[in-house]
Amino acid sequence: MPLLTPTPSLPDVAAPLDLPGGVLEQPLYVTPIPIGPRWSCTDIADAGWQPTCGQATLAGDQVVVWLAERQQRSGDPLPIWKVRLIVHDPHADRWIVALQNGYDNQAAASVTVREIRVPGSDAPLLLVAFRQGAGDDHALSYDVVAGQRDGLPYVAGGARSIERGSLVLDGGRLREYAADCPEGPATCAPDRTVVRELTFAIDGRLHIASFTTQPGAPPPGDVP
Repeated sequence: MPLLTPTPSLPDVAAPLDLPGGVLEQPLYVTPIPIGPRWSCTDIADAGWQPTCGQATLAGDQVVVWLAERQQRSGDPLPIWKVRLIVHDPHADRWIVALQNGYDNQAAASVTVREIRVPGSDAPLLLVAFRQGAGDDHALSYDVVAGQRDGLPYVAGGARSIERGSLVLDGGRLREYAADCPEGPATCAPDRTVVRELTFAIDGRLHIASFTTQPGAPPPGDVP
């Protein structure tokens, strides 16, 4: 079933997401990663970290290797995560980190990385989501990554620290649920949920197709 639909035109209410991203950023320095013809997650992970990894081919036939590493540290309630999206640099014939989570986005109960395929194209998008906290106190930060722009994958849109947030992949759109918290976590309404319908447009950005509220708490989602 299609998950995100590129739309040539959008209704007047549609606008790019108000945040450039929720989790990922470009590294300050070029970081080579030793990826050879045959490799595994442990080959490219840092020592002392538990890795999960995968590979996707984004727009422009750009191969992206994603690496999510987890480490539980003594005294910390949540594990620490490192997420890196790695691409091949043809000019230097090496693999380098294109996007990574920042230092202020490392503690999370879980991290999800999954492909979102665009109808009418063979190129998927990558969804990277961090679940921070547990139960009713959790928040969700996420990015949707597309490729390529200036030779690199880029963040098409995302959001940061959505209180009690969840994401549902349904019917060609990405639906975001969040508690209605007009002035921060202390003001969250237990019986009202904010819903944003998101779509992927031909300008390469995530757009808000609709914005509504509904009664009840945010439902469980496909992510996280």
